[in-house]
Formats: sequence, structure tokens, C-alpha cells
Amino acid sequence: MNTIQELKDRREKLTLEMESIQRDLMPREEALESPEIIQQGRQRAVQDEINDHKRCIDSRDHEIYLLNQKIDRLEALANRESLAAGYLSGIANWKADEMELNEKRSSIETRLQQVRQSDQEDMAKARQAETDAATAYAQAVAWATWRARKPLTRKLKRQQKTSRLRLSITVANN
Repeated sequence: MNTIQELKDRREKLTLEMESIQRDLMPREEALESPEIIQQGRQRAVQDEINDHKRCIDSRDHEIYLLNQKIDRLEALANRESLAAGYLSGIANWKADEMELNEKRSSIETRLQQVRQSDQEDMAKARQAETDAATAYAQAVAWATWRARKPLTRKLKRQQKTSRLRLSITVANN
């Protein structure tokens, strides 16, 4: 099996050969248009030489292309272990992130349930306070005690303000 360095050396050698052939091709192309070649009738021979040079250039270019593919494949094969390790590390990080996010979601859901429970308890207390105040007021009216009615009216208004305040705080916190 060819080593990567041997393939790179071969590619470099072919590149130098191709450049040399290209340099040799230029004077032939210029000579093709010279009046001397035309007068001697050597146009066909010079054209054949140009075509041979172009075929050599194309051949070396194709061989370089194939060598590049082989070098790339061998380098990828040589780096497969580091690539695989990188992929496995990425997967492990992703799993750790997923677990962390699931823990955060669970914590947030627990906190949301606590807030909802607290809201329900506060609402129940506020309703109970309003019910108690209304009951006391109704009793005072029913007994027709004007003295008891005034403090109960103030107490009812205070409890209504307190329950509204609790309700607005609860809504603001959510």
C-alpha cells in the first residue's frame, strides 16, 4: 500500500513534468504560425507535436486528479479515529445537555405547581374572608344593632381590600 507521502511525492513529480511540457508547448504553438513552417509545409508535423504535448498534459492532469482523490481518501481514513472520538464526545455533550434541560424543566414544573397551589389557597382564603365578613354584616343588620354595624362595615371593607391586594399580588407574581 502506498503511503500518503509517496503519493504526494508522485503528485509533485507529475506536476513538475506537466509544467515542463506546458513550457515546451508554447514555442511550438508560436512556430505553427511562423512563415518558415508554412513555407516548408511542416504545419501538419508541428500540429502533431502540439497535440502530443497536449495529450501528455491531459494525461498527467488526470493522473494528478486520481492521486488527489486517493490522498484525500487515505487522509480521511487515517483521521477516522480522531473524527469518531470527536463525534462521540459531541454525543456525550448532547446527552449531558439534554439531562440538564430535563432537570430544569422538572424543577420549573414543580415550581409552577407550587405557585398554582398557593394561588388556589390564597383565593380560597380570600373567598372565605369575604363570606365571613358578609355573614357578620348580615347578622348585624338582622339584629339591627347600629353600633355593631359600623365596625363590621369597616372590617368588611378592610377584608375586601386585603383580598383584592392578595389577588393582585398573586396575579403580578405569575
